[in-house]
Amino acid sequence: MKKIEPVTVKWFANPNHLHEIYSSGAAFSLVSDNNEQCHQPVYCKDFLQDAISSQVTAKKVSIYGFQFDPKINPKISQKKLRILFSNDLDKEFVQKSQQCLNFFHQIEKRLGFQKTKMIDVANAAAEDLVGRTTIFEADKNWMLCPQMVSLYTLLMRVGMSHKVNNDFQQTVFGVKSGKIPPYQKNDKTYMAGGLVAFQTIVAFGPKFIFGGTIKSNFDNKKTDIHTWHNHTGITSWLTEPHKSNFKDRWLRDEILPLLPTVPLVNEDDDDDDE
Repeated sequence: MKKIEPVTVKWFANPNHLHEIYSSGAAFSLVSDNNEQCHQPVYCKDFLQDAISSQVTAKKVSIYGFQFDPKINPKISQKKLRILFSNDLDKEFVQKSQQCLNFFHQIEKRLGFQKTKMIDVANAAAEDLVGRTTIFEADKNWMLCPQMVSLYTLLMRVGMSHKVNNDFQQTVFGVKSGKIPPYQKNDKTYMAGGLVAFQTIVAFGPKFIFGGTIKSNFDNKKTDIHTWHNHTGITSWLTEPHKSNFKDRWLRDEILPLLPTVPLVNEDDDDDDE
């Protein structure tokens, strides 16, 4: 495998105070094709869906202190899903990131996606982030719709609890059940809430489940930003607020009968990572 050289990131300046459920731990931010951080790092991953929708609709967004202005912020990559990932509290960040990569490769083999790559960052944003910052670069299909971006960022945290010799299912169900300690405190609840959606996507693929394109799926011109932020995540997909606001877009009638009986994998399938 060709070695991926570390990149130098141009960091986003002038962050605002955000109202988030977390105040430390795993942080996310989208990255441009030129390795520019497109917005300030966030602990609440739903801001990423807000930022992409802002760029797609050419419409400034502002919610809970987070702001994205497509006329000012660097352009988010739409060739790949590129996410800066860091955790200033995790001394084992590098090792866990490699384990997370193995977790994704198993899932992506099932989905027929290109494998996620991990790119080292040569210039950490702060001293306590040296060796605790990386870029995850993933298949474009992971950003087909807000639910897929939400799922990916949830799986980034879940995958940090993965062990290389384990099947990805062991990790998913282990975090969901509490047998495996979650990387972030609410991930047990979030994985439980997103499990059926995850199983459905793995079984049938996101293009069949959601349809559309990045442009059509992130067009929120007819939706207020609070509804968009609060109800387009993966754990909201089967909830009543999502159904009442987005049923015709992402929960078609032909999908509903498939949900209760979706198998995650066949027992005789080989999901070992290459």
